[in-house]
Amino acid sequence: MLPTIRIVLLLLLGLARIGLAGPWPTDDALLPTQAQNVALPASMIMPLSPDHTAFRSVALLNDQCSAFFIDSHGAPGSPAYLLTAAHCVEDISPLNENLIVQHQRVMFRALFNRFTDTLHEAVPVGVDQIAYSTLKGMDIAVLRTDRTVAQMGTLGLEPLVVAERLPAVGSPVTLTAMANGNALTVQTCTLQPPVDLVQGPLHFYGFLGTRCRAMIGMAGGALLGPTGEGPAQVIGLLSSGTESAPWQGITCATGHPCAVTANGLLPQRQHSFGTPLVGVGHCFSEGVLHVENHDCPLPLSSGLAITDPPPAATGNQAQRHTWGFSVNRLPRGLKRKIINVTTARHSCQDLDGYADTPADFDFAGQRLPADDGVYQYCLLPTDAASAREADAIMVTVTNLAPNHLPDVQLHREAGEPLVFFPGTRAADLDYAYWLTSTSQPCPTKDNALYQRIGQAQWLRLPRSPGRLCAYALDAANNTSDVKGFDY
Repeated sequence: MLPTIRIVLLLLLGLARIGLAGPWPTDDALLPTQAQNVALPASMIMPLSPDHTAFRSVALLNDQCSAFFIDSHGAPGSPAYLLTAAHCVEDISPLNENLIVQHQRVMFRALFNRFTDTLHEAVPVGVDQIAYSTLKGMDIAVLRTDRTVAQMGTLGLEPLVVAERLPAVGSPVTLTAMANGNALTVQTCTLQPPVDLVQGPLHFYGFLGTRCRAMIGMAGGALLGPTGEGPAQVIGLLSSGTESAPWQGITCATGHPCAVTANGLLPQRQHSFGTPLVGVGHCFSEGVLHVENHDCPLPLSSGLAITDPPPAATGNQAQRHTWGFSVNRLPRGLKRKIINVTTARHSCQDLDGYADTPADFDFAGQRLPADDGVYQYCLLPTDAASAREADAIMVTVTNLAPNHLPDVQLHREAGEPLVFFPGTRAADLDYAYWLTSTSQPCPTKDNALYQRIGQAQWLRLPRSPGRLCAYALDAANNTSDVKGFDY
């Protein structure tokens, strides 16, 4: 092989990967991807089992996420329940942003007692049901194990207690989880004020912010804090985390949360965020999950069947310019409102601003906003007493050109030129290319000659010399400048 000519321009960095293989996600879409041999940060320790026996009840779930055994206030014969992040057991997509999963049969495995000195003594427990799971305003799944509370006790596993109130902002909190699928890690950081988050098609409410370091495999880990009532109690479970590097892709994309503030949506860096769990204990009656309990904070199903929602990101260059979704009609009636999350001082969770929906109202034909922003179409049954049932169809409208050019690698092999369009960490990036002679300028981007190609693709070129013309385009069909590469 002749020496490689490597032309590296500007990379679009990203973390989101939402593809599926099998009955659960194979990657963590909301936490930074780390190499398996990455060094742990100084604030994170892998303790020995005698030092943290209470954390025996934190588990590795399906070899990719974390989960923990909770006190469901049941009798010894009641089923034992675990909590984890919903995105560990269901896909992230506009179709799932309002989904409530209940009583779904599964065959999961949780491994407990995974300290650095007890990996060979891990305690396996089967999970036979997703009792409840949702990404609707929260990121939480309640898993029923195939063991009773008493049987968990015989395995040396004691449940963690879910708190009834939050510690004061600034209090020390502890995050314990399985980083990179390895042994249990523990770190301490400071609790920050609750914040609403937007990322991709998801809108999370009242999430707990910390500066604890989040790594792949830690989603679903337990966040514990002092409540003034004995030992530390669980106040949240880890959902999202961000790296220190600025994100150059579409703002507020999946895996790159933005905080909803009085000054608009602000991208977050070097933060981790937890689903709040205060009050989740009220979702259990006699040791069995009952999400319909009036003081349970878990979202409820609206009964709406929403089909063909808009993509998570769109713009004036995209093919779709209407909301496009359809929804079944409820005997209870339906209320609606549209908000710009970027500037709104309220959300779908607020009952203010909803209007009754006529029976012949055409949701599908309504035009999407043309101005940049993050918009939500809020839907709520007319007789709903609270916003626990509110559904939100969210879309990011962006007309900003990508601020990067293709990362193109030109090679020669056995005298034949090849070009490689490398994979990047930005799931929404594609390329378009055209081949011409060195005497011809590159065509403009609106030329139909250009052909689309995905990431990590090889393309065999005609005999040299020649010119490759290429540009990058994002999920909203916004395009970078055209760049020519002679070979």
